[in-house]
Amino acid sequence: MDSNHRSSRNRFTVCPIWPLWYAPKPDIFQNGLQNYGLFPYCQIFAEKNVNMAVPPKSVRKAAWEIVPLGNRKPVTSGICTDGSASLPEAERKPAMREIPKSETMPSIQEQVLYFEQMLRDTGCRLVAVTKTQPAAMLQEAYDAGCKRFGENRVQEMVEKQPLLPAGAEWHLIGHLQTNKVKYIAPFVYMIQSVDSFKLLEEIDGQAAKNRRVIDCLLQIHIAEEETKFGFSYAEAADLLQSQAVAKLANIRICGLMGIATFTENREQIRNELRGLKAFFEQMKRPNPPVNVEMRELSMGMSGDYAIAIEEGSTMIRVGSAIFGSRQ
Repeated sequence: MDSNHRSSRNRFTVCPIWPLWYAPKPDIFQNGLQNYGLFPYCQIFAEKNVNMAVPPKSVRKAAWEIVPLGNRKPVTSGICTDGSASLPEAERKPAMREIPKSETMPSIQEQVLYFEQMLRDTGCRLVAVTKTQPAAMLQEAYDAGCKRFGENRVQEMVEKQPLLPAGAEWHLIGHLQTNKVKYIAPFVYMIQSVDSFKLLEEIDGQAAKNRRVIDCLLQIHIAEEETKFGFSYAEAADLLQSQAVAKLANIRICGLMGIATFTENREQIRNELRGLKAFFEQMKRPNPPVNVEMRELSMGMSGDYAIAIEEGSTMIRVGSAIFGSRQ
């Protein structure tokens, strides 16, 4: 957009159809998600006198498929009297769905479709975070095409796993105690939160008992919060080159996982994720141990997934932007 358009009182913000209460603040939104590119389903909000968390019904009446931002001319007109948003005629597409006046948030199916379409051709995949969500909601997401589920707690994963189809992939993304590995070892697809060599040894032992090889990610501590778990960069580099890891025949280290600082400072988040990506690339060394294969970089959650995708994530872990608030 040109400078005149940026200063106009009739500017527009593009907002993906997710739970309306989850819409970020306008400045964060413009600098983050709006700049990412293509949103399959969008709503148009006039910035003038609009509370983004509770937009007027006339503003959220219709939705369009929006062309990539780089190919779109500035929008210079405002809200039409019939409640639709006026886009240049050449760029307007038919409404993809009507939003009932009583609707406060999109369905799980719509959100899964939104993320799957957004991630298409990015090399990044969706892991739906299902902490505290009932199995029925996971089934709805599965039926919509989401096959990867991330659980923070072993007990919840064990309870839900037999209730979902066999094609579901189960990712443990929360802190894992060694004495609980045995409960998920028979079926877990990936353990993303490995934060010690002791835990790796236990996973290897339990995998051997189940005649399996379990994929693992090393969790790297990149955030400012001391409450976060994970290896330092130096610790992870030493571990990946150690002979002790090479002897663990029933685990495969497939990459890294990181959680950025919980902050509204988008530049800080970007720097933390960018640093993790750089370290990930450094660890792709020639002749690694046979059980080390640096191919997965899990970073990005509901609040920062757009930045994570831009910085090279191969998996984003999204919960509330799909399911709404936790049950």
